[in-house]
Amino acid sequence: MFHSNIGVPAFVYALVLTVAALPAYSHDGHGAHEHGIGELDIAIEGDIVELELTSPGINLLGFEHPPRDAEEQETLDKAVRSLKDGTTLIAFGEAGCELVKSSIQSPLLKKGGPAGRPSDEDSDENDHDEHADFSVSWSVKCAKPASLNGLNASAFFARFPGTEKLRLKAVTSKGQTSGELTAGTPKFRF
Repeated sequence: MFHSNIGVPAFVYALVLTVAALPAYSHDGHGAHEHGIGELDIAIEGDIVELELTSPGINLLGFEHPPRDAEEQETLDKAVRSLKDGTTLIAFGEAGCELVKSSIQSPLLKKGGPAGRPSDEDSDENDHDEHADFSVSWSVKCAKPASLNGLNASAFFARFPGTEKLRLKAVTSKGQTSGELTAGTPKFRF
């Protein structure tokens, strides 16, 4: 789920496993891929925040197929640039958080593409995939961890209006919590 090479304590990985064990959301039996809905998992330990976003491509791009023209390629490139720095999309108030590392994966990203990461090697199969999800992870370090008591995703919803809802699961030193974020209710307190 989360990947980190920044010397994050093992406790963070235990938190991540706990988040993964929280009840999964699926109201319609279609699994995690629901247009308009994304998943945001968060694990906080001390001054480190690990986030993982999973979203159908249509929420972020308006389409779920490989770019068919220059306009769609530019849409993909812009989305990837926005997703690279999660701190511009999800804010942690006065905690002074800065991005340490990010990773973006999707079958829509070709080797050497805008994210600089290869995706699945079965490109012929992926070219016809009707459900192209994005998996984005961010590692964030906060200068004032005592102020780390919530988040604001209003910039995310403004940048990606195709996302109607983010289902949030978080594990902090205070325990486990979950909720939903929308453009109308983009703030969440831990």
